[in-house]
Amino acid sequence: LGRFETRPVPRRLPTFYRLLHHSRRVAPFAVMARLVAAAGRRGAVRDPVDLTDIARTINAVEQGTGLADCYPRALLTLYLCLRSGRACHLTIGSLAPTRMMHAWCSTEGQLPYEPMPEHYMYRPMLVLRFEPRPA
Repeated sequence: LGRFETRPVPRRLPTFYRLLHHSRRVAPFAVMARLVAAAGRRGAVRDPVDLTDIARTINAVEQGTGLADCYPRALLTLYLCLRSGRACHLTIGSLAPTRMMHAWCSTEGQLPYEPMPEHYMYRPMLVLRFEPRPA
């Protein structure tokens, strides 16, 4: 979706993003994904949010924190998708024959925000599906 204008985001999101960034040292990815999904489902489902709005929010958080990393980006995308009532797939892939890894979250067959266009070269190793809270 390209570059976006920065926009104000709730103060909790940059803090949440930093927490997610450091969480890889204390908890496995699948555990963090389930915790983030539970938090995303816990909030009331707001009016439908456009994928571009999710992308703009993630971009603004990354711009505001000065961090741009696939791990917290994928988890934040999961959170925002579930908050907006969207099902999504959280994926970790590897780039063969290297040991490089990449994480991303897609919804409705699209990546709301992915600054790394080469993600399609990564072979999915783990795909977790998450559904929003039932209405």
